[in-house]
Amino acid sequence: MVLRETPPGWRRGFDLYRRRTERDALGDETACYAEQPDVRVEAADGLAFQHPRSWNSGGNVGAGEEVLAWGEQPGGILEACLRTELELAPFDRLDIGGQLWEVRAIQRWPSHRKLMLQRVR
Repeated sequence: MVLRETPPGWRRGFDLYRRRTERDALGDETACYAEQPDVRVEAADGLAFQHPRSWNSGGNVGAGEEVLAWGEQPGGILEACLRTELELAPFDRLDIGGQLWEVRAIQRWPSHRKLMLQRVR
């Protein structure tokens, strides 16, 4: 994937909620997330949104983001690049500007990682 450069002002910071497992009342393993974020990432080290090219779901699918005069607005699925070495795993959740997104896939590239995110709420 060719990393499309975005202006620094368009990058987005996020709060990371790592997926944990615990047992429910029946003893079955279930996913859970902490009330407070595990990590807060500032915009300077945050996500650079990219247009989705290779992943689709049956849910709310759009162009990923829409370029407007004041920046890029996310839709139902996001493809984003992250240049930092922050530890992420599939099904971790990111709060980006008040919207909750779930990491669905991570691809490693020499200079960055490509994240495929799907909106949760």
